[in-house]
Amino acid sequence: MVLDNILAKPIQKVSEMKQTILAIMAFLFLISIYAVYLGVKDSMQPQEAPHKVALKSTTPVKPKALPLKPKVTPKKKVYKAPVSTPESKRQFLKNTIAAITKVKKRLDTQFDMVYALSLKEKLTPQEEATLEKLKKKYKVKGIPCLLKRLHTHPISIVIAQAALETGWGSSRFYREANNIFGIWSFNKDEPRMAAGVKREGVRTIYVKKYKNLEESIEGYYNMMAKGRAYKQFRKARLKTDNPFEIIPFLDHYSELRHEYVKRLYFVIKSNKFYLLDDPQYLPPGWTNIKPADPKYLLHKKPKPAAKVADKCKKDDNVSLLQKASDANSSHVEDIKLIKASEPIKDKNSSKDKNATTLP
Repeated sequence: MVLDNILAKPIQKVSEMKQTILAIMAFLFLISIYAVYLGVKDSMQPQEAPHKVALKSTTPVKPKALPLKPKVTPKKKVYKAPVSTPESKRQFLKNTIAAITKVKKRLDTQFDMVYALSLKEKLTPQEEATLEKLKKKYKVKGIPCLLKRLHTHPISIVIAQAALETGWGSSRFYREANNIFGIWSFNKDEPRMAAGVKREGVRTIYVKKYKNLEESIEGYYNMMAKGRAYKQFRKARLKTDNPFEIIPFLDHYSELRHEYVKRLYFVIKSNKFYLLDDPQYLPPGWTNIKPADPKYLLHKKPKPAAKVADKCKKDDNVSLLQKASDANSSHVEDIKLIKASEPIKDKNSSKDKNATTLP
């Protein structure tokens, strides 16, 4: 019995060890299965976005800045004046001279009508209404001043200015706005267009839009009739029909001053625009173009209407500003005083090789 008990103890210990080992192996097996389960579970879940992970971090991580695309500024359309060709020049002259002649004829008819009414002792209500309407339009009170405003000047001057101001019909203002003389607009409610270049880089200049060429020419005559800068010009055109004696009084029309007068002279001369006038005067030499001074006007108009218009004293009230402006008027020092040009007797004068044939 004692021997059996001694032998049974080792056997019992061995069986206990086997059970312990089996239990440990079972435990390890369960742990490995659980680990595999967790790995499979994590692989099946979607990965979090980088920015969400960054938000969980205690230290904020700035996202990388994307490269900026360079700004593409749209190119402004630059107006390219068409090249003046003999045919385009001829067409410009044809259209513009026809419109100038038509408007001038209407104004001359008005001038003669006003003078005829000035001779009547009693006017009808309709005639009085017509006169009052014209006085209001030209901002005058008496008939002499109205006649002075209505008086026109030679076609040669008008077409020469039109050629210079439009570049022989190539300017954008002429093509898009029928504005022949570059007349500005100060009223935002009237049809107008902005100039492409700002004046002095700051101020936007607007020019008037006209329905047709005749309306533009009427606006030009209206400006010349009422503009303060042209008061001496209005006096000059009452005294003479000679365009070469009148153009020096346009030195206030452009910032070029006497250089502008010089350009007018050569445009009229080289293109023989003086043949459009009635009466016609041959161009004198440039050194004989007199400065803008009324005492150099040697031709007197025989028309009685011009004498009546000359009685208008409204323009004689020169402001201090205008006196200063007149003092800056350009003069030519080498001018030679000669006798006034005589009207052309022989219209078939020799042809100028550089002249443009009139349409």
